[in-house]
Amino acid sequence: MLAAVTSIAGTSAAVALIIGIWLQHRGFRHDRLRSSSPALLAAAFGAGTAVVAVSLTQLLAAVPALPDRIRVDVPIAASIAAVIITLRWCSTQRKEER
Repeated sequence: MLAAVTSIAGTSAAVALIIGIWLQHRGFRHDRLRSSSPALLAAAFGAGTAVVAVSLTQLLAAVPALPDRIRVDVPIAASIAAVIITLRWCSTQRKEER
């Protein structure tokens, strides 16, 4: 039970917070982000987050107290959170432009 809470919920919350803050404060400065298609942008953020999460889990796998399934849970949770937050940011940007 502890593994699910720490790996899935914690990862999703942390990734959503980090990406949300970055997009809110820096995303509007990049014209390419505002003009890109939401699906492409969400896929790019999801893939990038997955790569970072896989690298991080390789470091965390050395900690004996953490379960083995963290290698799967963290990248999946990070990717899903990144895609959802990016799509929500894109939808708010489109509404503000109208």
